[in-house]
Amino acid sequence: MHSQPVCTLTDAGRAALRACAALDQAADAAARDAVVRCATRP
Repeated sequence: MHSQPVCTLTDAGRAALRACAALDQAADAAARDAVVRCATRP
């Protein structure tokens, strides 16, 4: 009955999850870079 709103909400949720995943990956990469920089600092 409410397939259209649910689909829209699901699409929005998927987009939000994708954005969160991208942010998590960016944060992980930044943290890894910082750790490597600290560990390899002379």
